[in-house]
Amino acid sequence: MKSFDLTDLSLFLLLLAVYVYLLATLKNLNALHKSYLFFHSSMMLWALANFLVHVTQNVDLQWFFVLTGFYALSLLSFGWLMFSLALIRQFQGFDKTPTWLLAFPALINIVLATTNPRHFLFARPVDGQWVVRTYGPFYWVFIFSSLAYIFVSIGLMIKALKRTAEKELRRQLQLCLTGIVLATLLSLADLLINVVFYPLFGLIPGLISVGIFLSAICFVVAIQRYDLFNIISMARHEVLNSMATAMIVLDRDDIVLDMNHTAARYMKVRPGEAFVANGLLEGGHAVGSENTVRVEKEVTVPGAGRINLSINLSPVMGKRNRLLGRVVTLNDVTHLRHLVKEVKEKNRILSQQNAELLQVQEELHQANKKLSEMAITDDLTGCYNRRFLFDRLTKEINAAAGFAHSFTLMILDLDEFKAINDTYGHLAGDDVLRQVAGLVRENLRQS
Repeated sequence: MKSFDLTDLSLFLLLLAVYVYLLATLKNLNALHKSYLFFHSSMMLWALANFLVHVTQNVDLQWFFVLTGFYALSLLSFGWLMFSLALIRQFQGFDKTPTWLLAFPALINIVLATTNPRHFLFARPVDGQWVVRTYGPFYWVFIFSSLAYIFVSIGLMIKALKRTAEKELRRQLQLCLTGIVLATLLSLADLLINVVFYPLFGLIPGLISVGIFLSAICFVVAIQRYDLFNIISMARHEVLNSMATAMIVLDRDDIVLDMNHTAARYMKVRPGEAFVANGLLEGGHAVGSENTVRVEKEVTVPGAGRINLSINLSPVMGKRNRLLGRVVTLNDVTHLRHLVKEVKEKNRILSQQNAELLQVQEELHQANKKLSEMAITDDLTGCYNRRFLFDRLTKEINAAAGFAHSFTLMILDLDEFKAINDTYGHLAGDDVLRQVAGLVRENLRQS
């Protein structure tokens, strides 16, 4: 066995050691941990297959190991894209894309490599051995689609890195980006040296495996040191994104560190940009300087549909009462304001109806009082009538008999009253009766 044959084997063993280390140190494996371990297994598969190609002399086994290596590279390039999307979704909340659509180029590559023995348009052995081989047009389709996966992954990570201001998240993205870039550079070096310009520089084995190993180290550091797949922080992020309350986290210089999906509906700002709230907080406390006051305010935001927002600005204090940043929360209280307005209007209507009912009640009370008085008084003189007199006399006589008290009954008679009626008419007689009743009323005590 030649010495250079040990390069891929050594890298496989190193990757296997890293794999075992992850299994031993990671606690409570979640779905993302398992996904990365599968991704890591593809890395190991490439290095092992590349080594076994050089070990065996059997041509069929050599082709099997070459095909296995290309399978691993297809999974790796597609896995890098999925890994990048997982990171970006975690940090920025990107929308999901159908996995089968993203996997389509990788599946095409696998089909082209698998059917190679029928057309040899993918690869062809040299001197009947697959250790050294030439490549056909299907191989370049494989290379360009794999590079497309990788460059899209790099582009997405760079875009996410520009939009992420929080230092911890930036370190995670930078490490993962560094790993992908290193693997890409060494893969391009392998393509140029061992394919395009071969045999000008000779055959240098293990370049792709070295790049894969370095990228694995970067990913492992991101996972272990910066807790890349912390399920608790991810769960918190998911909870924040599912909240109806808009939340924006600012540093002390009012730079947006993070924000949930709801906040994007109200604020045209992205992580890493300055938070400008002059319009929202106009007339209230300014967002800036050393303001450590908790601010609550309700504003109306004009637009196609006017909305009412309740804004809460809370300072985040560190040691020695030092301002670290602020948390801005915005709640849509438009519906609540409409309900309050409706309740106020209904209360106004009810108050008006209540006043009208009270007025009707008073009128009924006065009418009842008048009816009661009419039932016991004489219309002409206003004195109590015969019915009242008999009822009252019955009560007074019974009371006097029960307590052995005496009482007085005074009877008045108007002399020549008939003559007045006959001489001056009944109207004059009625007037005399009213005057007499008035004189009697004036000379009687109230009780």
